[in-house]
Amino acid sequence: MSNKYDSIDICKFFMAVCVIAAHTLPFYGRSNPIVNELFENVIKCAVPFFFMATGFFLTLKSGWPCNSEVAVLNIRKYCKKVIKLYIIWSIIYLPLAIFLYVSEDYTLLKSVVVYFKNLVLLGEHYNSYMLWYLLSTIYAIGFYAILLKKNFTPYHLVIIGSFLFCVLLIIDNFVTKSNLSPLGEKIQFVIIKTIGTGRLLYGFFYIPIGMILTKLINVKISHSLTLFILLFVLSCIIGDYYLKNIVIAVRNVVLFIVVKDLCLNATSHTMFRKMSTYVYFFHMYIWTFCYGLLYQQKTYGMRCFVITLVVTTILSYLYIKLKDKYKDNKLLRLV
Repeated sequence: MSNKYDSIDICKFFMAVCVIAAHTLPFYGRSNPIVNELFENVIKCAVPFFFMATGFFLTLKSGWPCNSEVAVLNIRKYCKKVIKLYIIWSIIYLPLAIFLYVSEDYTLLKSVVVYFKNLVLLGEHYNSYMLWYLLSTIYAIGFYAILLKKNFTPYHLVIIGSFLFCVLLIIDNFVTKSNLSPLGEKIQFVIIKTIGTGRLLYGFFYIPIGMILTKLINVKISHSLTLFILLFVLSCIIGDYYLKNIVIAVRNVVLFIVVKDLCLNATSHTMFRKMSTYVYFFHMYIWTFCYGLLYQQKTYGMRCFVITLVVTTILSYLYIKLKDKYKDNKLLRLV
């Protein structure tokens, strides 16, 4: 199994690069609408791919249909692992949150309230936006483990996830609206201050999709790739908010199918998988130091993207080698 899906491991690294691009905005300030639309559509493939990979490999390890006692136990064990990671990375990024609170003259009480609100409801703090993926995974896996214990199947979870995806679209569309009534503005304010755009619901949709893709018979690459290209083009030109996001969701699923069915026989896929993890989690610190040293203010653009990508990739590689050399070091084993 480790070599059969090596293409997923390799693609995860490139998706981590897309996450760096999403945060550093290499085309920031460019007025070319075609470039901007293409960029937006590319980076929207990233986190959904991680969610589907989570569901996919968790199901392969637990065994279909994931509702046996052993499978549920394994899923709960994985959920506890992600909770541990979330706590550790939240602590690692705590200094950046404190920096914001100090610079904005927050009181101690306000700082504590805002931090724990973001920790539980949003999964992000100042310059640690990528942590929401972990929190979404925790909530989705934890909730679905309960349902699987009650003999639900991944197919049932997809139905539930699809409903929650529709709720997500409604929330996301509502919080960006303007010219609302006074009551609507108050509701919008409360939603933004609590659950934001509702993006934690993405995990509820994409993780079970990844689970059922373990049962999908290999599709001819030329067919799935053609479908992906068609959907990608459609997602770039469709203007309607709801239709566009539905096409994007289907396109992301088809992309995962394309990657899944590739067999690259790459011997370095394990390194790519490890690199994707550390590139994903390290890069916000690197970007923060980058713009802090070079510009003394938050800055976007190609220069920041390239520096962040190169430094983060090198740092991730060195950290993995350090972990391999000192395998018994408890501090290194934490992350």
